[in-house]
Amino acid sequence: MPRRLETLPATASRQVLVHGDFNPTNILRAEREPWLAIDAKPMVGDPGFDVLPLATQVEPIEATDAVRLRRNFGAVASVVDEPVERLLAWGAARMVESSLWHVSLHEPEQAADNLRWARTLADLAGL
Repeated sequence: MPRRLETLPATASRQVLVHGDFNPTNILRAEREPWLAIDAKPMVGDPGFDVLPLATQVEPIEATDAVRLRRNFGAVASVVDEPVERLLAWGAARMVESSLWHVSLHEPEQAADNLRWARTLADLAGL
């Protein structure tokens, strides 16, 4: 799965500006525009890179709740015009990356939890 972080960007159909920390706490309702994204760590990349935090944090959800995960990723897929399986694959790859980060911090419980998320997302993506 860590190799997925290398192969996914190479197969992107387009490059876009990504937020870098696109989660529900960084999206505000605004007066001048309907929505305002704050606290960006901008970079150029694959549209699927930023989806995981939004799709998994917009509502309380468990790593094993495949139905709601697929629904949430599907909703975002229709907005960013990308296949839901690609966004799920990005989610799985990012969870493995996060798990490795937790291992480096000697946080095995968080690492194991992220791997549970990665497994569910990978299964949904057909990986």
